[in-house]
Amino acid sequence: MTFPDRRTVNILLTILLFAAVLAVAYVARAVLVIFCFSILFAYLIDPAVRFLQRHSLFLRDLRGPHVAEAYLALLIAVVLVVHALAPGSPGHTGTFLRELPTLSDRLATGEIATEIGRNQGWDDDQTLRAKTFLVQHRSNVQNVMEAITQFATTALGTIAAIPILAIFFLSDGQRLADSVIRLVAGKNNYQRVQSLVKEVNVMLQHYIRGNVLAPV
Repeated sequence: MTFPDRRTVNILLTILLFAAVLAVAYVARAVLVIFCFSILFAYLIDPAVRFLQRHSLFLRDLRGPHVAEAYLALLIAVVLVVHALAPGSPGHTGTFLRELPTLSDRLATGEIATEIGRNQGWDDDQTLRAKTFLVQHRSNVQNVMEAITQFATTALGTIAAIPILAIFFLSDGQRLADSVIRLVAGKNNYQRVQSLVKEVNVMLQHYIRGNVLAPV
């Protein structure tokens, strides 16, 4: 028997492939999370798109215009809800992001301690101790503020990317799924894999509709 034999080589290749997939998933975990949330968002919007498509007088065979209609209706609903619950919050968010660098400088130099002490009625000794503490830990304060700024920017970018990616899943989800199936499955088991994917798709639709939309 030659070493390594064919069975051993197949096992080693399978292990290496599995390790490579795990490594790629770990490196691209942030992107994968965004894709997962985009797919979830697409599942949430899909019932509205199907409803508009069924009851449309024109362009019933096209999903693109109905996806745009669903997004427009969702945007109007979100704006109305945000305006009713927290008027002016989008403007406050933009102002907060613009003022973060200035706030970081005021914290690092201890200037904010003087302002807080003046507003809270601190004596000069309390204000001086707070200002000295901030100045002594200036590098730590700057690092924390930079991390907060980066996190806020990344979070807003992620929130904006999720509905944008969901548009592609809503418009060409079936075509993308067929392409992935053809890439993964062979000619012999293509129909079986396609049937399995359709069953999983229907199961996810019912699950999300029952557990996310029903309480609303």
